[in-house]
Amino acid sequence: MLRICLILALVLGFGQGACLAQTQPSAPLEETLRKADDLLEKGDLAAARRLFESVRKSLPTNPSRDLGHALNGLSHIALSEGDYQNAMDLAQQADHAYEQLGQPDGRAFAMNNRGIAEGELGRYSAAQASLREALTFSRAAQDFETEVRTLNNLGGVSYFPGQYQEALQAYQNAWSVLQNHPSEKWADYWTQITRINEATLFQRLARYETSLQLYRKVDTSASSLSASDRAHLFTNLGVLYRRLGDPYKALDAYQEALKLYGAQRDADGDINALKNIGIVYALDQGDLGKAQMVFERALQKAEQSQNQSEVSQAHLYLGEVHLRRNNLLRSQREFQAALDQAQQLKLQEEQWKALYGLGRTEQQQGRLSQSQDRYRDAIAVIESTRSKLQLAALRAEFLADKRDPYDALIGILLDNQNVRDAFEYVERSRSRTFQDRLELDASGKSTSAGSPTLEEIRSRLDPETVLLEYWTSGNRIALIWCTQASFGADQISMSPDDRERMIRFLRGLPHNLQGDWRTGASVLAMVLPPQFRLPKQIKHILIVPDGWLSSMPFDIVPAERSSTTLLIERADISYLPTAALLRRFHDGASKWRFAWMQELVAFGNPVVPKADTAADTLETVSALPPLPYSEVEVLNLAKMVRGRAELFLASAARKSNFLGIRTPRPPLLHVSTHGFTDLEVPENSRLLFSSAMPNAPPDSLYLRELYEMDLRGVDLATLSACDTERGQMLRGEGAQAFSRALLAGGARSALTTLWRIDDQPASEFMNQFYFHALRRHETKSEALRAAKLAFLHSDNALANPAHWAGFVLNGDGLQPLPYFLPWGGLFLSAICVLLTLAVPFWVVLLRRRRHRVDRPQPIVAQ
Repeated sequence: MLRICLILALVLGFGQGACLAQTQPSAPLEETLRKADDLLEKGDLAAARRLFESVRKSLPTNPSRDLGHALNGLSHIALSEGDYQNAMDLAQQADHAYEQLGQPDGRAFAMNNRGIAEGELGRYSAAQASLREALTFSRAAQDFETEVRTLNNLGGVSYFPGQYQEALQAYQNAWSVLQNHPSEKWADYWTQITRINEATLFQRLARYETSLQLYRKVDTSASSLSASDRAHLFTNLGVLYRRLGDPYKALDAYQEALKLYGAQRDADGDINALKNIGIVYALDQGDLGKAQMVFERALQKAEQSQNQSEVSQAHLYLGEVHLRRNNLLRSQREFQAALDQAQQLKLQEEQWKALYGLGRTEQQQGRLSQSQDRYRDAIAVIESTRSKLQLAALRAEFLADKRDPYDALIGILLDNQNVRDAFEYVERSRSRTFQDRLELDASGKSTSAGSPTLEEIRSRLDPETVLLEYWTSGNRIALIWCTQASFGADQISMSPDDRERMIRFLRGLPHNLQGDWRTGASVLAMVLPPQFRLPKQIKHILIVPDGWLSSMPFDIVPAERSSTTLLIERADISYLPTAALLRRFHDGASKWRFAWMQELVAFGNPVVPKADTAADTLETVSALPPLPYSEVEVLNLAKMVRGRAELFLASAARKSNFLGIRTPRPPLLHVSTHGFTDLEVPENSRLLFSSAMPNAPPDSLYLRELYEMDLRGVDLATLSACDTERGQMLRGEGAQAFSRALLAGGARSALTTLWRIDDQPASEFMNQFYFHALRRHETKSEALRAAKLAFLHSDNALANPAHWAGFVLNGDGLQPLPYFLPWGGLFLSAICVLLTLAVPFWVVLLRRRRHRVDRPQPIVAQ
């Protein structure tokens, strides 16, 4: 079911007072214009209009600053009342007056008003052009307040048509101006306005926690905002409260906003508040009748004010209400009206939502072919919008609220057993930001490889490997599997209770792995379809999880529904964030190295300060235990490598040393430390390192910093730390965990943990893993399986999967680590080479000697 996406109130902001040029009116009119400005600031539009009109009529038609001032004031009033065409006409007249006077400050205000009016009428390209002109005029006049105002407005008219990159850039430019003029009397007000606008942008992009932090900063000093500004703030907060699961607090915020908008006679604000109130009635209180009445009222107000983008939005919401009431024909008409309007105005968000709505109405009417076409069209609009976003931070969360059309189409394709197309759209719906990184060549240019096809993936598998690609949607799970020889798809329809049981079990890991853990873990068998059987020749399993399955330890999943054999006992297991990662595994990397080359860089046992000396501000770092077995773990690893090893232990385990790892990167990167996962702000997840200064708090390497590192050349990056495979779950992107950052940076594979594992068992496990990977030269996934089976089949407490099932390998597990020829091996090789070269020499020498001995002697005549 569609979760209705909300249109967020955008503060276009006319300043802390009238949106007028700072004129010097002539003496007879000075008091009148000042009173008009005051009335405009207080929201008494009718009285302000009368005064501005009186000034206008008393002046001759030839240009003057007083005339421009009055025209700008009247344009502002028309904007506030939703009379956008009149606002444009008045702004044009004001601009003409100031142009003839050669006064750029007045022109800046006039073009601001014109740009806002054009934006409200859906003429976004024209609005942007007008506001860029206003920006030029404000800079020419060195009017920094108007420059900030214009940049906020420019961000607004970029925001609505989905040009999020341009909107963010405008707000960042506004911040630059504000930072250069912090002591100006207008700076505090516009700081708050810019904060609201930036928060609105992040809200649209599903970065809710970032948005809420910005709103809270505004709310602490909201007394400096006008009534209209506070109404916008309440509307935005209402939207955010709903997103965060508190509809009652949201409804209170909307009602408060509606009162403020009504007092200001702000038509656009009224519409926004009404729409959001209707959404609460429809989705949270289930009162579709009341919701329909509210949306119809919003549509009427939008049509009266000629706000075409709001008309499109109102039709969207009415279409959703009628769809939920099963009025399919009426719903189809509303969605079609929304689509027509959105296409005319080139509104990207409204287009894909309308197409998605039309697809659902046609699907419910049994017209599956037409429905698929609608979904494909919606996806095309989404991907077209996403392709224009250049900033990775925005693209990462772009699909979070836009995966519904993908899921709807995938569901139909799977029901029709169209496995090839289903696989394509599953891949297109996941880890897109990560896939973008994979498509970059060494110079940083995109290779435009696109999402992989099923046939391409099959061609990259060997005969002993199977790929299991999962898709989740509500209570449905689909498993698309493929080998080199065949492929197929199976679906699992779970009851809500079964799904909740599985999720509850996963949330309880590893604490619920006590006693008879096999019985408890048997609930996980539901992730494999009853009819699914692993082919006998399969030795390697590649799993691409989806949604909540990302936290699933597939090691302890029964190999079959009624079997006591675990999946890890059947084959080795590794994970991929997307099947597209298989493209990286065929790069022809050399697997032979020499003893004088660097093989390992390792960090372990960072210094944790005592409670009385720590001055940290992060959680309870001072209470963390030391990691003595971490040092043992690193030293044991160093004994197993044959190449050069560089170790950073205790106080040397510093962040600066980690960031300074030399190129070419070593094939083995090992970090044994404390880890912290931030499930709300993923880029703040971090690894603990020793402080660079004595008695100072420990240092941290943040996930966002790890994403910026170049790790090409690293064959295996191991983070032997707590919860490094956990992270915020972004719909459409997956878990924002450390393994994702390591792979994105170029590492071929990453070994991380799903939960906290005690220091000593973790050290022993790593010792087992590296023994098989380095001394027995098994593939990484085989070595990991061998270590897990050694623990599982031990006769002590380590057999419990709490000590081993949390280790997961992401990326290339099917290749062994590079083989380093040891010095002894090189010596023997040299002897062998010398012997090989010497043998032919001795053979030739012996033949010559034999030839001299056996040659008949000549007879000498006597």
